[in-house]
Amino acid sequence: MSVVVVTYNCGAWVSKCLDSILRTAFETFEVIVLDNGSRDDTLSKLSRYEGQVKLVQLDKNLGLAKARNIGARMANGSYLAFVDHDTAVDSSWLQAGVQELTRYPQAGIVMFRALSLKDPRVISETGAGIGAHGSDLTGLPAESFTGIRHVLFPLGAGFIVSKAVFMELGGFDEFFFVGNDDIDFGWRAWLLGFEPICISTGTVYHDGGVLRRNGFSRVFRFYGIRNWLYLYMKNLSVRTLLTNLPLIAIGFPLAAIYRVGFDGVRAIYSVLFKELRPIYANRVRTQRVRTVKDARLMPYIERYMPTTEYSRDWRVLIAGFERRLINGTRRWLNSIGT
Repeated sequence: MSVVVVTYNCGAWVSKCLDSILRTAFETFEVIVLDNGSRDDTLSKLSRYEGQVKLVQLDKNLGLAKARNIGARMANGSYLAFVDHDTAVDSSWLQAGVQELTRYPQAGIVMFRALSLKDPRVISETGAGIGAHGSDLTGLPAESFTGIRHVLFPLGAGFIVSKAVFMELGGFDEFFFVGNDDIDFGWRAWLLGFEPICISTGTVYHDGGVLRRNGFSRVFRFYGIRNWLYLYMKNLSVRTLLTNLPLIAIGFPLAAIYRVGFDGVRAIYSVLFKELRPIYANRVRTQRVRTVKDARLMPYIERYMPTTEYSRDWRVLIAGFERRLINGTRRWLNSIGT
């Protein structure tokens, strides 16, 4: 078993993360920590764990996906567990993950229920699922999710995958740099016939968005839009892309520009013009090996992606603009004292 943690300017959280991992009740496991060129006190905090973890200091920020792939290549274990630096884990997480992968080998990937690190009484994330548990449990009491459910993708904050499946998937797509690489990882697993699951018998505690709150909001705005559009163009079939072309070509860019302004323009330009050739090459590789049609995934991806019902998506998009316009007008009127 190998646990891979990528750190970057996380001196305030990394000790809690590593302390919890090292308390894990599992027979034997290694911890590989890759620092992505931190400029704060992260390295001094990591030095306290000499002899307990394998530390790799990268010269610069190579991106989350690439650093994870480097860690996976170094790993000696037959299972890989990935944990974010703003995460803590319970002592039984690895045992629970291996047990469920053994019981459900078709899952390929097991995500752990993520509770809020700030308030463990509420759910941070359980993935996009369907059925009795609903598609979004974020913010609900922790006991709202027990058992197992299929999910579109494993949250990067904490999941486990066999090294054989990881290699079959080709690891993380390094083109993402940061953000959405976990969504792509799970989506490609589905396309190859796996069915990732989320379990409640193992739990991680996640403080999502710490980098966004600490000076990196513009980076995430750019890559957030860029990577979503890339996901569409890479993983959707030709038929689904053409069916949703009005939404993808017009609606999505308008919404992106409205939400993040100039960063949205840069992101869209980057995907549609500057980086189109590598995107097309990655798409060809993905579509060539897929064995599952989009229809199988629609119950999961419609929360995040365009659907075949693009006329409905247009109505939703327009309704959203109307709500924002009305609310913005109200705030403006209140600000002038009307």
